[in-house]
Amino acid sequence: SGFAATGRALPTGSPVAARCASGSADTTTLGDGSFVLPSSGLQFPCLLQALHGTGESQQTLYSIATAAGTAHITPLTHAIVMAGASGDLAALFATPTSTALTSLVTRLAAVQSRLRQLLSEQGLSGPLAGVTGDFFNASLRPATAITLGDAHDLVLDAVATRFGSTDALVHTLSTAI
Repeated sequence: SGFAATGRALPTGSPVAARCASGSADTTTLGDGSFVLPSSGLQFPCLLQALHGTGESQQTLYSIATAAGTAHITPLTHAIVMAGASGDLAALFATPTSTALTSLVTRLAAVQSRLRQLLSEQGLSGPLAGVTGDFFNASLRPATAITLGDAHDLVLDAVATRFGSTDALVHTLSTAI
């Protein structure tokens, strides 16, 4: 379970899927961006994918779950997973292997540390101070049409303002590693 957000919760009904070392699961987001994927029968780690938008404006975000519990899907998790991957995430998502997923997991802590450093260098240390833990499972309450977001959500807003797009964030992180 977790939240799928870009600074606002993904819209109700946005598809969320898990493809694991063994097994898979699919669901959709609720109005607050939350989702729950059944973990029964899944062998972790699992690559997570959330889709939002339609047609040419459709965006794919990735994340990873290393165990049952909380795993968010955001531009931050997407950038970390993209930078840590050694290959095409869409292909890995389509045909995940335990070896490839485990290899990806071993690189995530270093990439996440570099992302925090990069965001601080970009003047985002203030918002970052409110996010304890890692971006995959730190407390997150995304903004919706009727609620304000928490500190983690403010980081997502600041990243969107600073970088403009998830692709720009991924590019900046990838070149900084």
